[in-house]
Amino acid sequence: MKKISLLACFIFTLSSIVFSQNDSTDTKRKKDKKDKEFNWGSIHGNFGFDAQYYNNDSLIGAPNVPDKFRANGFLNLVYTNGNFSAGLRYEMYLPKPLLGFDSRFEGQGVPFRYASYRIGGLEVTAGSFYEQFGNGLILRFYEERALGFDNFLDGFRAKYTPYKGINLTGLVGKQRYFWGHGAALIKGIDGEVNFSEIFSKLQDKKIKLILGGSFVSKYQDDQEIPNPDNPSQLLKLPLNVGSWAGRLTFGIGRFQLNSEFAYKINDPNRTNQYIYRPGSAFYLSASYAQKGLGITVQAKRVENFDFRSDRNETGNALLMNFIPMLNKQHTYMLAATVYPYAVQTNGELGLQADINYTTPKWLAKKYPTQINLNFSMVNALDTNLTGDRYGYTTNVFGFGRRLYMDANIEISQKVSKSVKFNLMYMYMFIDRNLVQGFGYTPREIHSHIVVADVSYKFKPKHTLRFEFQTLQTKQELDHLDDRVNGSWVMGLIEYTFAPYLFVSIMDQWNYGNPTEDYRIHYITGTVGYNFKSTRISLSYGRQREGIVCIGGVCRQVPASNGLTLSIMSSF
Repeated sequence: MKKISLLACFIFTLSSIVFSQNDSTDTKRKKDKKDKEFNWGSIHGNFGFDAQYYNNDSLIGAPNVPDKFRANGFLNLVYTNGNFSAGLRYEMYLPKPLLGFDSRFEGQGVPFRYASYRIGGLEVTAGSFYEQFGNGLILRFYEERALGFDNFLDGFRAKYTPYKGINLTGLVGKQRYFWGHGAALIKGIDGEVNFSEIFSKLQDKKIKLILGGSFVSKYQDDQEIPNPDNPSQLLKLPLNVGSWAGRLTFGIGRFQLNSEFAYKINDPNRTNQYIYRPGSAFYLSASYAQKGLGITVQAKRVENFDFRSDRNETGNALLMNFIPMLNKQHTYMLAATVYPYAVQTNGELGLQADINYTTPKWLAKKYPTQINLNFSMVNALDTNLTGDRYGYTTNVFGFGRRLYMDANIEISQKVSKSVKFNLMYMYMFIDRNLVQGFGYTPREIHSHIVVADVSYKFKPKHTLRFEFQTLQTKQELDHLDDRVNGSWVMGLIEYTFAPYLFVSIMDQWNYGNPTEDYRIHYITGTVGYNFKSTRISLSYGRQREGIVCIGGVCRQVPASNGLTLSIMSSF
């Protein structure tokens, strides 16, 4: 009993010492709480889960899915403690990836993990990371989950700011290739000087001046690739392919200019048929903004600039860079998914003008009208074949074959506290074969798209939205084997109880298809629930085949019929 009493006394004394650290005052508790958070750090992250049960539906051309059920999922965890942070991402594609995602993702694992530490002006990262130099013309590692696109670098990165307004970045590593890595070792360095931060007088005069430059190199072992002009000989391939870029950002008052030029030495690869011509890319964006008015004009020229860490890859695999798209990123279904534009990294010349205007108060005091005018045009380069491994010559300022054109106007108007509408008209031209990689034979499509979107708020948190879209075209009628062909109409009804619940039903009807059996209704019903940082949605119906594009990067989506569950949450 004495031993037990001594043990109890010891435990009580130890407990008293521990708990005596907590003062009875609120100030002391808060201090201890902060100390605890500092000592233990914090964990945050997010996760997502997309699953689909597939029904057989040969009428819409849906591929047969023997396993019936497939799911994509991920979990990001990030730990931070002062200047230190570390994280990882678990991914799952079981039993196989959802239709439309590359089958090479099949499986599960932890492909992304890193540790990072900051001390003074230096930050070092080891492991997996994303990065972009300038506008991304020679280097951009990023993730776009909706496209199944993830090209992070595994290696080492250092960022250093020796003085306010001067930023340096260096990196080395290998690119993600599904559950492994690409063949090439990538090295890069970037420097940027923000004179507006260095010299305060420039800020006082509302002048913005930033100069930057980058260099990126990839090393890949030689391979035995036959010469297309003489198959008995092997190509002599450059082991190191270097590229550089310079950029300028200049702003004064309401005007801003952003430009970048990039150059790449000869890089024979599968996408350019192993020619030895150097590549180049130029991007320019000029904008002006004042109250009620915003104007942006952009231009680009891209020549032989498909840059990836394996010379034999195609599609979206192992892309190291990013070419900005210069056409409007449409959100309405028919405009965005029937004939979307995919950036042509091997050669294009593009222009875009975008104007946003809001009517002044003297014209519409209570409910001003918002108007967006947009025009974009993309042409192939004006080239002449040389008949050798150099490939071709170009007229730098010449316009070649028309690839795409989009002219649209969008008007948004609030009529009352309860009613608002959005109207859009769009004229679109696309050479479908060349843009979507179906061949060089012209397949020119002209279409007219009209959208009417009306919302009615009948109670403070209750809204009904009605959407009608139509796409009219006559140029596709000679392709009788296409299930996505001819004119379309689409209707949607959506009820929202903000911010928690929404229910919608949508029907897309290919009524203008020249083949009567393909005049199909694609009906889908969706219900969704939002709670704090969690969003859950469940939908059932048909998904038509098509192409999904984000920022000019695209993936093919096959037709499907079934039940889809989606969960997104952050913590």
